[in-house]
Amino acid sequence: MYRFRFFGEKMEYISRCTADRVRSPLDILRSRANTFLEDPGPYLSSIGPCVEVAPYSSAQSCFNAASSWLSECLTSHTLCGEANPKILASRLIDVGDSNYEPFLNINPPDSGKYVSLTYCWGGSDFKTTSANLKHHSRQISYRTMPKTYQDAITICRRLRIRYLWIDALCIVQRNDETGEEGDWATESPRVPLIYQNATFTLAADAFGRILAKLNLNGRLVYVREQLGRQHNENSVCMRMPMTDVSRTDAITKRAWTLPEAIFSNRVLHYTSDEMVWDCNERRFCECGRTTIEVYETISFRIMRLPPENLKDKGFKDADLYRDWDDIVQLYSERTVGRPNDKLLALSKLAEKFNEILESYNISDTYLAGMWKKNMAKSLLWHVEDDDYRRNRDAGVVWSPLPSVDKRNNPTNMPPSWSWASMNAPVLMRPLLGFETAPDFEIIEATTKNVGSAKFGMVSSGQLRVKGRVIEGLRDRSALALFMRDDSRFSDSDYFGLFIGSVRWKQFDSNNYFGILLLQKVEGAYKRVGVSSRKIWANDGYHQKSFSKLLNNARVQVITII
Repeated sequence: MYRFRFFGEKMEYISRCTADRVRSPLDILRSRANTFLEDPGPYLSSIGPCVEVAPYSSAQSCFNAASSWLSECLTSHTLCGEANPKILASRLIDVGDSNYEPFLNINPPDSGKYVSLTYCWGGSDFKTTSANLKHHSRQISYRTMPKTYQDAITICRRLRIRYLWIDALCIVQRNDETGEEGDWATESPRVPLIYQNATFTLAADAFGRILAKLNLNGRLVYVREQLGRQHNENSVCMRMPMTDVSRTDAITKRAWTLPEAIFSNRVLHYTSDEMVWDCNERRFCECGRTTIEVYETISFRIMRLPPENLKDKGFKDADLYRDWDDIVQLYSERTVGRPNDKLLALSKLAEKFNEILESYNISDTYLAGMWKKNMAKSLLWHVEDDDYRRNRDAGVVWSPLPSVDKRNNPTNMPPSWSWASMNAPVLMRPLLGFETAPDFEIIEATTKNVGSAKFGMVSSGQLRVKGRVIEGLRDRSALALFMRDDSRFSDSDYFGLFIGSVRWKQFDSNNYFGILLLQKVEGAYKRVGVSSRKIWANDGYHQKSFSKLLNNARVQVITII
């Protein structure tokens, strides 16, 4: 793969990714450039040296890079936390060195450096229980550890960090033979701060070994950081820059690992492509690409920075809720072992977000993954699947019924109006400039929690709302405004609830939004879809027709379950 950029009378060679180990990058550049330019000579002076990505993550160059990134962050970054914060973990693994076995330190120091590990447990049963706690406090056999644990210990040793925190070993787990529960209930509240206070979190993104050969199969990858900053430049790109860690890696598919990454001030990713460093101020990659303040425009940062720093950065109330929606959207792409755990895995993030709201003097109520003060917009989530994308790209706002049922088990699950009721990725509309319809009002919103956890699982819930209800939607033509969530509601009467609109000045259009309801019993409805209608400002006919539709709709008080 090759990447060139042309602007004015100048050309830049941006990157190469090829298995060709015989010809030099410059030779390849000359041959490729001739397809674009008759005489590449005048342009070659702008070409700098390429950066070589090691085909093995155990290469010394990888450890050198990781050490350099960590050192810069600890010494220069003011937003990434203390260099030697408090250690809140009850136990840490003392990794030692190759001369003696690691062991579980049950009396760790009050402060200092340590690494936390985020990974996929897989089928490993290697853990600390009441039966082996004493033995682990003397030694933990390196040879019998899972490969991921071995690699994490090796990385700590090479970077000269003495302590490592792995949840399966540092928290006493349930003993399946005796039924003893361990101390997860008392230790789990500390977990967010354990990740936040770690010197860095080691993310084993690719399932299996961290220090194994990457998917490059021993082939070198040459890359060149983007140089151009001019608006009139043109690019020929054959290797896309890496803006997120690999979405195909196992860790990015597991819901429980997202909070671990979000709470961490520094993360060292070992992906299937390359090694990547993320912190509150920078992103570094082996390929040489550097991004300043990578979290400036995404939601992770609000969970890490002190409230006063958020305010200094200009975060407003609306920004906070929009960032929560971003987290939900990313979280919904991941899977949990049991559908009932969907909100449980999100609970620590919800608890932290509530603390942030309180620091802004905002008192809000958490309801099945949503917040009451932002409920009108949050109700407009919709399932993202191939059917939706095809119709969106074709300019059709009604999506045909998905081929599979995407709604979770209807018993003891979140209410239909919550995105958590779906076993599928969802899109949370940003809807900048959204205005709630004058007739729409949330009168009451409640959920029934499972247990005493305020931010945990729910078994049911209901919304009592007032708004304009469009009745009698039955045939396909009448449903042209709506996208349904799943395939179980095909032969019933539908109702539309108008919620609000956005005026998009840049497109000179009005956009109207609502949800699709199915009546279950008199006065009680289930949310089964979402509606979207865009009308151009100069389209008087459709504007008049839609206004008539809304004006004829009765304002009603209904319950959504």
